Amino acid sequence: MPNVKEYFESILGQEIRLQCYQHQVESMEKTLSPIHEETMAKSFAVLREWKADLEEREQAYQQSKQEAEMFLAKIPPESANILKQRYWEKKAMPEISKSLFLSERQAYRWLEKAEAEFQTVLDEWDREIHAEN
Repeated sequence: MPNVKEYFESILGQEIRLQCYQHQVESMEKTLSPIHEETMAKSFAVLREWKADLEEREQAYQQSKQEAEMFLAKIPPESANILKQRYWEKKAMPEISKSLFLSERQAYRWLEKAEAEFQTVLDEWDREIHAEN
């Protein structure tokens, strides 16, 4: 089972890969118009495959985000808030501490507590999955 940081980083990685893939699809669309007819047909076939793949990746990303939101709902709201700021909004700890009116040291303690709470949820989910199999 991944730890909290690995879990959120995997979702962020999906988002980054999705954005790169979207860029590739858009670039391909822009370059297709001035191409020879035969080459264009092949390119459109590739583009259709890319778009289908992009759609699958978008669905997987959305499922991951929904799953994470479901897990975040199982921990106290203040813990979910600090995890979202740190991992999804990619805020630095000084910025988070200011937004929560905490010292930076206290914000780090809150983050550690939130990570531990989230890890408990991940571990419970992992045990449920393995118990079903």
